[in-house]
Amino acid sequence: MERVPGRRLAAILAADMVGYSRLMSSDEVGTLAVLNALRREVIDTSIAKAGGRIVKTTGDGLLAEFPSVVDSIQCAVEIQREIALRNEAVPTDRRAPFRIGINIGDVIIDKGDLFGDGVNVAARLEAMASPGGICISAAAYDQVKTKLPLDYDDLGLRQLKNLGEKVHVFSIRTAGGIVPRTNPRTGQTMRHAALLGVAVMAVGLTVFAWRGLPLPAEVLPPATTLAAVQSTQTEMRARANMPSLAVLRFTPVQRGPNDTLIADGFSDELSDQISRLPGLLVLSSTAIGPIVGRSLSPRQAANLLAVDHVLSGRLEWVYGRIKVTAELWESRSGTRLWSKAFDRPWSGQYEIRTAIARDAAASLGLSDTSVAKVERSAPPNFDAWIAYRQGLPARTLLEQAVQLDGGFAEAQVALADTYRAQGQSFPGDKRSPFYYALAHEHLELARTLDPLLPALHARLATLFVAEGDFGNALEAATRAAELDANNWYVRAVLGMTLVNAARPSEAMDQLVLAMRLNPLQPDLVLNSMGEALLVAGRPAEAKPYFEDALARNPARTQAMLARLFLALVEAKAGEADRAREQIRLVSELLPNTTLRSLRNHPWFKGAAFAEDWAMVWRDLDLGD
Repeated sequence: MERVPGRRLAAILAADMVGYSRLMSSDEVGTLAVLNALRREVIDTSIAKAGGRIVKTTGDGLLAEFPSVVDSIQCAVEIQREIALRNEAVPTDRRAPFRIGINIGDVIIDKGDLFGDGVNVAARLEAMASPGGICISAAAYDQVKTKLPLDYDDLGLRQLKNLGEKVHVFSIRTAGGIVPRTNPRTGQTMRHAALLGVAVMAVGLTVFAWRGLPLPAEVLPPATTLAAVQSTQTEMRARANMPSLAVLRFTPVQRGPNDTLIADGFSDELSDQISRLPGLLVLSSTAIGPIVGRSLSPRQAANLLAVDHVLSGRLEWVYGRIKVTAELWESRSGTRLWSKAFDRPWSGQYEIRTAIARDAAASLGLSDTSVAKVERSAPPNFDAWIAYRQGLPARTLLEQAVQLDGGFAEAQVALADTYRAQGQSFPGDKRSPFYYALAHEHLELARTLDPLLPALHARLATLFVAEGDFGNALEAATRAAELDANNWYVRAVLGMTLVNAARPSEAMDQLVLAMRLNPLQPDLVLNSMGEALLVAGRPAEAKPYFEDALARNPARTQAMLARLFLALVEAKAGEADRAREQIRLVSELLPNTTLRSLRNHPWFKGAAFAEDWAMVWRDLDLGD
């Protein structure tokens, strides 16, 4: 008797990689390695943890079913959050984001496969989602809207390809490309990257000092709540002994295609501008991760970020004019110190930001001389600025930005850094000098446009490090810190160059300051801290920093460096098998890793590590 296919109600998740064909055409081996790593370490694991079943895979895509739509959406959120974190420091043209669609409906089961409209709707929703996004049907939304603390955008009724009736579609809103993480036990939303960063900071505080002052030797427990943000940052602020401020994301009044982009860009650049005021500790614009997407009062936001003041506001972009309302709040009392409204054409945005900076400085008792340092020239062409904000760090859009406005210094600097990264991907290869020369060309042009731009000198320092010119790197990094004492990246670069200059104690001071300014602690800071400890002869204390850098994103360049340094630490500790495994994993993503290739890499050119690496390769019998 012929078996009749069965039916059941199921939550269906459809996902695929965006730009897979383009990535394969330029680098088949590398793309497959990234896809396999994402499947193995993120997607398959998350689906299994959520009780799902992978029904089938189709090259770069897959179909999975779940008994619960709540579990399926929590799984999708987890996947997109982890992939977004992995993609943070990857050049945009090499990123591998996924789209996800979720539907709940009746499906046909035949030999383990699924068929029917329930599956087709999920596939069409996946195609609608933006890169890194999640689209769900109204049927799925109705099941989770009161159960999961996520933000949804109602996309209305949509006609989906090859489906008769229109489908009501919702998308799950993301913040900064990272989806809020939901705790399956409590239903509470949290920011994994921020909490992981604070956990690492908690460990770091036990080892290092703020301005050279000793800290307790106990290892603090891992941070698991936002309260840890407050406690660790309060300790750091007390040692800094200066007023502190965070610029919150300005809220777009409308929800047009560029409104959020404009509001976020204005907020970031206002934060950068205010951070150049001496005598004030300004948190990095990325450091507000723990509160993005949360409905908090200014007082609650200030308390969670452990700052004395917050600057918040609203922004509207209408017919070529930018309308801004800004408010400065004091954290302890929740008092609004001032509120100002501005209405200017696009060309007046720097004027608005400078006026806000002046008012903030006056309220905090900073001098007029200090305020003058935030004055800037006229803003770039609007289309060039949009391309720049959309393109970071995509070379194609950055090239478009400088073509639209050759006087846009920030875009010249960002474009130069893509060339530096390209050259650095070929250590010791004849292609490296070509890309480095292009990077120098754009940085020199930026210098003629705005010689006081901190990012110019910071990126110049990283370029000199890539070329092995540590003397000029230290000079450039020091100049960047003079121009912007509150920029976490500037402090991180200065710390990195001090490590290469064999000055680990000074490097640690700079890296602790970078941690205070950006509690998310990107892996650049963690790796540099680990290297500083190695140079200082403290490998056991260095190891946790490399492990945490690796945990952020096993496929990222900084993670490869973390693995290599872990191999060095483990080889020195007599753990030869673990060291060999680290080298093997590096070779999977960076084929032909040899002692010679390491010696050509800027991170290993210095005398501080050259002899160590020769010893590791010899002890592990890895050849040259």
